[in-house]
Amino acid sequence: MPAKTNYAVGEGLDITGLVVTASYSDSTTAPVKVSAANITGFNSATAGSKTLTVTYNGKTATFTVTVSAAFVAVTDITGVPAMTVAGVPLTLTGTVTPSSAINKTIVWEVKNAGTTGAAMAGGSNVLNTVAVGTVTVTASIASGTAPGVAYIHDFTITVISAADFVPVAGITGVPTETDAGTPLILTGTVTPASATYKTIVWSIQNAGTTGATISGNTLNTLAVGTVSVRATISNGLAISSSYTQNFTITVNAPFVSVISITNVPSRAYTGTPLPLSGTVTPSTATNNAIIWSVKSGTGVSISGNMLNTTLAGTVVVTATIQNGLNSTQAYTKDFTITVYGAFVPVTNISGVTNYGKAGVAQTLSGTVVPSTATNKTITWTVKDSGTTGAKISGSSITFSGEGAVVITATIASGLSPYNGVVQGESYIQDFTLYVDPAFVAVTGITAVPTTAYVGNSLLLSGTVTPSNANYKTINWSIQSGTGVSISNNNLNTTSASVGVVVVTATITNGSAPGLAYTQDFPITVLATLPSLNLTIDDFTFTDEGIGVFTNVPSVILSKEAKSSQTIEMSGLSDVVWYIGNIKLGTGNTVTLNALNFTIGTYALSITFTKDGKSWLSSLPFTITE
Repeated sequence: MPAKTNYAVGEGLDITGLVVTASYSDSTTAPVKVSAANITGFNSATAGSKTLTVTYNGKTATFTVTVSAAFVAVTDITGVPAMTVAGVPLTLTGTVTPSSAINKTIVWEVKNAGTTGAAMAGGSNVLNTVAVGTVTVTASIASGTAPGVAYIHDFTITVISAADFVPVAGITGVPTETDAGTPLILTGTVTPASATYKTIVWSIQNAGTTGATISGNTLNTLAVGTVSVRATISNGLAISSSYTQNFTITVNAPFVSVISITNVPSRAYTGTPLPLSGTVTPSTATNNAIIWSVKSGTGVSISGNMLNTTLAGTVVVTATIQNGLNSTQAYTKDFTITVYGAFVPVTNISGVTNYGKAGVAQTLSGTVVPSTATNKTITWTVKDSGTTGAKISGSSITFSGEGAVVITATIASGLSPYNGVVQGESYIQDFTLYVDPAFVAVTGITAVPTTAYVGNSLLLSGTVTPSNANYKTINWSIQSGTGVSISNNNLNTTSASVGVVVVTATITNGSAPGLAYTQDFPITVLATLPSLNLTIDDFTFTDEGIGVFTNVPSVILSKEAKSSQTIEMSGLSDVVWYIGNIKLGTGNTVTLNALNFTIGTYALSITFTKDGKSWLSSLPFTITE
């Protein structure tokens, strides 16, 4: 068996000479001497029976030890009667200090009877006396000082005659309130001070809702309410007649101490009053009203909970909660507040774009007004994306489609200051952006004239691809060539020489926003404008009586140059020439003169007969200035 089986809380395991007779599953037994290395399960942190497991040669056995509560020694005994009347039995009582002492049973004996003839009645705690004088009694508590060491205290009791008896007139100074869950030591002052008997015994008269109980002179309560207690003094009124008095004690909610104050403002601005506040922990603290005061700093004052400052710098304020720690002691804590210059609110944000382009990322920015505003950092968000699919990341906004989008600019604490705990009121302003479709770049220009004639103005034109390009307006310029000029998209060849002129077509923003598209085209300048000879070989027939002349050069006539163009038909009969419903003539030849037309584009209609069937075609021509 173990060398020791009883332990106190916190005591280590004594394995000296520890031998366990282990009984194993195969029914064999053997005495096993063990060490700490092969024992598990011992914990002396709490009281109670503890089961230990011993491992030896791969087998296990168990045994039990007892852990007792930690020893608490007696330090004093109070409340012992100091006076009695000869011939009147006196019950000896006393209160053991501390109340948590392990052993509190008092054994009384007469140490010196003097002239009183004092004796204890049958080994009880009742003291009998027969004459006046003084008697010394001894109070002993076994193992009160230490296990096996008694606590001993002597008391002297004065024995008076019945003629000297002084009755109790009253009891004062009894506590009137307590906190639920907190033991209350019941005390009282007996009047007159010369009263013969003054030992008070307490009892519950009416516990009410408090769940009150009394142990000795200690009142224990569980809940709020009122409790009526009775103070009884044996022989207090007269010999064999007790004095009693009832007292009402109010039981309050358990007192909860303040642990901390947090979330106190740490920033202030000169000229702007700062409301002081804080979070009291725990929230259930009995007292949590904070009183503020200035501990250090210049140009600062406090009115109520409002901090007023006139100078930038640092100020230290003190938060005080009266009776915050307990019913008599305040809780205090200091806080440092940095004071900045006067707060300047935001009044406007200007310079924000109102334009966007689908598929093109754009950086958002704005000018904060006034420029001296204390806080100027803008946070951008989408308020209503509409059909644009707008998204914002940081200060970059993108769109997936066209339309209108509303965005919001927010400046934290833009209207009122941040106090170091809570953001002030934000400045908020909305802006509308109008988003164009995704940019479509020009990829090419086709159908540009390739032939011009000396003395004839040539209208420069071309077809832009793709047809949905954002920008398609062509501006023309001379790249190379002499004697030519361009006016109103017309190539003037009055002074030109026979040869090749290179013109440049430019489309502003054609390649990308801000980047033009350019393409060069050579134009051959011939000496004279040839006649056009239309033959049946150039005509493509259809079943509807309409055909198309192919491989016909462009006919462009200048009014300034008074140019003309002769068109001949070969191999056809019954030829008639029209412009709209106007008949120009018949026969195989017609001449177009620029002076006979206003500026614009026309269609020359031609009818003819082939193999007894009538056919219709048209030929476009343009008149320029």
